[in-house]
This record gives sequence, C-alpha cells and structure tokens, in this order.
Amino acid sequence: MNKYDSIKLGDTAEIKHVITNEDLSKFVDLTGDDNRLHVDKNYAKNTSFKKQVVHGMLGASFISTIIGTKLPGDGALWYSQSLEFLLPVRIGDIITVKAEVIKKNDRNRSVELITDIYNQNNKKVTAGISKVKIIEQLNDNSLKVENSENLFFSIYPNPAKTEITISCHFESSVSLKVNLYSVFGTLLKSASIINDNTTLNITEIPNGLYILKIYNSNSEIGIQKLLIQH
Repeated sequence: MNKYDSIKLGDTAEIKHVITNEDLSKFVDLTGDDNRLHVDKNYAKNTSFKKQVVHGMLGASFISTIIGTKLPGDGALWYSQSLEFLLPVRIGDIITVKAEVIKKNDRNRSVELITDIYNQNNKKVTAGISKVKIIEQLNDNSLKVENSENLFFSIYPNPAKTEITISCHFESSVSLKVNLYSVFGTLLKSASIINDNTTLNITEIPNGLYILKIYNSNSEIGIQKLLIQH
C-alpha cells in the first residue's frame, strides 16, 4: 500500500519540545529577527508581557517537524498553512504539537490536518490548519519508458507531442481507466478505456516527465513513464 492510501481520517500524531535560550539564539541567528521583545528581558520587563516572548514562528516551525517526520512523514510536501497565535510562549515552556487528519483529497493526493500547539498547562497557544501533498517514491524498475508486450499496457508514441494512445494487453470484465499524473502526484487527466484502448489529448500539458497509471475498479494494475516533448 502506498503512503497516501495508508493515511486515514482521524489519524493523529504529537511531539513535545522544551523551548530553550539556545533555541531562541539559533532562531535569531537564522532569521535575523532580533526584536527586543524576544531577546531582551529588561526590555520585555517594561511591557505588558513582563517577560520575553518567544517568536511565534519558532514554535510554529515544529509543525514542520511533525508533518515531515510523523504525519504524514517521509514524502510530505507542506504547501499551505493557516496560523493563529493565541497565547505567548516563554523560554522554558514545554510545547506539544498535535496533528490530526481531517480531510483527504484523492484528486491531488493531499491531506488536510489540524495542527495545534499546547503548552505544559494544556493551554492552546497556536491554532492552525495544514495542507500537505503526499509524494510517492517512483520505482525505476517498474517505470519503463519503452513499450513492452510484457507490461499490462503500452503507450505510443512515447515521447509524445499532441496525443497518446494507451492500449491494454489483456481483456477485462470490468471498466478500466487511465490517469495522467505529474511527478509530484497531481492528477492532470483521466479517461475511461474502451475496447482495450483510448486516446488522450496532451497539447495543453507542458513538456516534461509524467506518470500514467491504469486502474481496474479502484486498484492500480499498471504504471509507466510518459515523456512529453512538443
């Protein structure tokens, strides 16, 4: 089973981290944000906050950690994030980042997650929604550009300019369909296969390498590379 299909609605993950002075210093060195409210305790003492306030994005950066290492983990491409900073985070706070899958988008193989951050008092300090694409690994042994009678289907021409014909090398009692994906897993085109073959117009698809997959009901039964060169 691939990574996207293994993810279920309601899946959760969490990580914890203690915010330290070293974290703050590294963040300032990396970003250049040396706002005195964050770095000068004497300055902060004379504000309504009374103590240094940790950069909101320092805490939020651990959302990247949970997405990249826990949920979804390897292959996650984080492309959208909403954030609301509810309470200040202080040096010494223990933050818990929690993620929960609340939506799946089969068309572009992405997931939507609640990504909230809590302090050691179980108070929510940051609220957010993340959108993440799932990038699957391509198996070079199974993705051959050349047409072969040993494959479930063939593509011609390949490389192609304006259109391609997909021919299946077996008979099926159920309907088949072909999907054209970008190498990032975005669905670009889909068509039913009638009488063991179908034609796709690709004139609007930019030059590049793409992936064609054949499906029998909801099961993937064949996959090949397609090179488009107008």
